[in-house]
Amino acid sequence: MPFKSFSREQDWLLPPSLGELIPDDHPVRFVAEFVDSLDWDQIGIRNRAEPYGAPAYAPALLLAAWLYGFMTRTRSTRQIERACREHVPMMWLTGLQRPDHSTLARFYQANRPALRRLFQQTVYLAIDTGLVDFALQAVDGTRLAAASPDSVHTRAEIERLLRAVEHELDDMEAAQTAEDNDAAPPPGPRTRVGREQVRARLQQALAELERRAALPGRNKADAVSRSDPEAALQHTPSGFVTGYNAQAVVDAKAQIVVAADVSTCSSDRGHLAPMLAEAHAMTGRHATAVVADKGYFAMSAICDAQQTGIAVCVPQPAPPRASAGRYTKPDFVYDPDSDTYRCPEGQVLTFAGVVRSERGKPVDGRTYRGRQCAGCPAKAAGRCTSKPARVITRYAHDADLPAYLEQLRLPLSRQRLRQRKAVVEPLFANTKQRLGMLRFGLVGWLNAKAEWWLTCTAYNLLKLWRQWWQPDHAPAPCAT
Repeated sequence: MPFKSFSREQDWLLPPSLGELIPDDHPVRFVAEFVDSLDWDQIGIRNRAEPYGAPAYAPALLLAAWLYGFMTRTRSTRQIERACREHVPMMWLTGLQRPDHSTLARFYQANRPALRRLFQQTVYLAIDTGLVDFALQAVDGTRLAAASPDSVHTRAEIERLLRAVEHELDDMEAAQTAEDNDAAPPPGPRTRVGREQVRARLQQALAELERRAALPGRNKADAVSRSDPEAALQHTPSGFVTGYNAQAVVDAKAQIVVAADVSTCSSDRGHLAPMLAEAHAMTGRHATAVVADKGYFAMSAICDAQQTGIAVCVPQPAPPRASAGRYTKPDFVYDPDSDTYRCPEGQVLTFAGVVRSERGKPVDGRTYRGRQCAGCPAKAAGRCTSKPARVITRYAHDADLPAYLEQLRLPLSRQRLRQRKAVVEPLFANTKQRLGMLRFGLVGWLNAKAEWWLTCTAYNLLKLWRQWWQPDHAPAPCAT
């Protein structure tokens, strides 16, 4: 079989158009169409040109470059700058204009608050096109490392570093004001600005430690990242990392993300109610049913959601495994008339106090303590507590738990729980592997939220392109 001849010096008979090199159903055309249809005042990005001064890049051009960059795993300003010079789809999208990385970064920084409303536009578009039906939605989260790989530091280490930086700044100030001509020249202004930025970060880290110490019921873990003080330790399958907990609500019909947010709390338990509220704020209505894994189990949030008409399916976490023959909470019977518990040995546990937090999480509970545990034979035999008295905590919605667990055993609830992984897990797999969201690229909680909103916007646009826009713009099959 002969080879096709080719020449790198081949000239065009007529000047080509970049549009001729891009298929009609290419995603870059959908991005251009989506950006051109935006109401700039509604999303909060200023799109009015000033009458004076040097011409600036159009916001539509810069936003389209960021969107298409995130859709193609091109996430940094320098990567997007290079794509504007080398990649044909990006060159067509930007009209052969070449914004540099500084221009791209300034636009991204100035419009981060608007990215939530930009993400909301993709949700509205998915609803209008019928890709969101509100029949079933799933809530889940993934823990991602912060932008800086800096490890956490204790309060003593932060204070030691702060003293060292302040000492360096004092020496710079003294060198600046020295009148001795033989003295060494003072350091340049860029060196001083760098040290001042380090001092500001260390001071922010100390302030974050003070804020965490003031929270009720938290474990007093006296450690924080000096590079990103707002980040917290997150438990991931590969161990503990300093980062954030990215949350999402996904509709089951086409796996469109209808709500997204970022939290500093590693536990998912307190995120069910806020994420359902965010989904309602983004769409204006509730889903018929919502599923989540056992990490979101909180009866107070479940009961509140059920009162709004949502069928919530969240499995109860397995209780701590007890040794054979040991008494667990279900063995203690509550009497609502006397507001007491009766233990398996016939003794009464009476009200002892109110609980407002457990392991750093807010709760609404009442504790009951045994008054005659000292001579109990079950305690002596090791079948009950090893403490001086047995304590049972009754939470506000414990009375609703039996009926809810019975509801979870229904065939429809079990079917919805089986659907959960197929609804929400592909979001995290695609954002990490296809879109390159392996860790946050920006420092700070608000910046992490903006990056997650932009990532979910790119994810929704890919879904809309593939399932709604592409079929209408694909070339017609050739007649045979």
